[in-house]
Amino acid sequence: MKISKSIIVAIFAISLGLFGFVAKQEVDYAEFVKKHATYWGLKGTQCGDYTPDSYTVVLKNTSKDLLDIKIAVQEKSKKWRCFNHESVAFNDTIIGYACTGNGKYLKWVKKAGDRTTVFPTDQEVNDQYAK
Repeated sequence: MKISKSIIVAIFAISLGLFGFVAKQEVDYAEFVKKHATYWGLKGTQCGDYTPDSYTVVLKNTSKDLLDIKIAVQEKSKKWRCFNHESVAFNDTIIGYACTGNGKYLKWVKKAGDRTTVFPTDQEVNDQYAK
C-alpha cells in the first residue's frame, strides 16, 4: 500500500495543529501586577508612632483574572514584612509596607484558587531574601 507524500504532510500538519491546540500555555501572572505607587512616611497599621522612614508600595492587578498576591516589603533591618491578598480583582490595588523601610519589595502572584502553586512562607522569605 502506497501512501502519497501529500497525505503524510497533511497528517503531520494536522498533528502539529492539534498539539499546539492541546499544549497548555503558561501565563506569568506576575506581569499583570504592576507597581501603582510608592510612599515614604505613611503610618502603617502595625507601626505604632509615625516614622518618616516607613515605606508603602501599592500594586495593581491589570489582569482580567482574579489573582492571589503575596507582597514582602523589607525593613532596614533586612527583615521582610509579608502580606497575603486573595482574589484580587481587575484594577484593584493592594498595599504592603515596612515601618522603617529601605525601598525594596518582592511579589509572588498566581491565579486565584490555584492549589498547585505555593507561595513561600514568611519564614522562607526571610531565610532566602534577607540580604
